[in-house]
Amino acid sequence: MRSRDDSERSELNLLPMMNLVSLLIPLLLMGTQLVALSAVEVTQPASAPIGDVDPDELHLVVAIEPTGFVVQGAEDVLGEASLDLPCASACAKVADWPAEELQQRLAEIKAAHPTVRALTVLPDARIDYQTIIRTMDVSREHKVAGETHELFPIVSIAAR
Repeated sequence: MRSRDDSERSELNLLPMMNLVSLLIPLLLMGTQLVALSAVEVTQPASAPIGDVDPDELHLVVAIEPTGFVVQGAEDVLGEASLDLPCASACAKVADWPAEELQQRLAEIKAAHPTVRALTVLPDARIDYQTIIRTMDVSREHKVAGETHELFPIVSIAAR
C-alpha cells in the first residue's frame, strides 16, 4: 500500500545539470589559455665572507628610497661613495621617479666598467612593486638611437 507522499514524489532529473557541467568544462579550459603569467628573472645576491670581498670590484647597488634613487658602489672604483638622484616631486607615482636619469648614470658607469654585469637593487619597505620592477628594467638595458645596449643583465634584489 502506497501512501500519498510516495506517489507525489518525483525523481530528480540530473540531465540539465550534467549538460551545464559538460558545457562549462571546455569553457573553463579555454579560459585558462587566455590568462598569461609573467615572471621576473631575479638572482639572489651572493654572500661571501668579509675577507673574500675583492676591493677592486664595483659592487654596484641601487637603493630605492622614498625620496629617490641612491647609487652606491666601491668608493675607490666608482669615484664617489654614493650618487643621489632625488625625485623632482613627491615620488607618488612610477612616473615621478628619475628613471631616465638613473639609466643615463648607469650607462656612464657601464662605460667606465664594461666587465661588470651584476647590480643589486635594494628597495625600501615602503616602495611599491611597480617602482621596483621599473628600476630593474632600467638597470638591464639602455636604448640609444634605436639600438639596445646591455647595462647590468644580472640584477639581484636584496632586502634591508
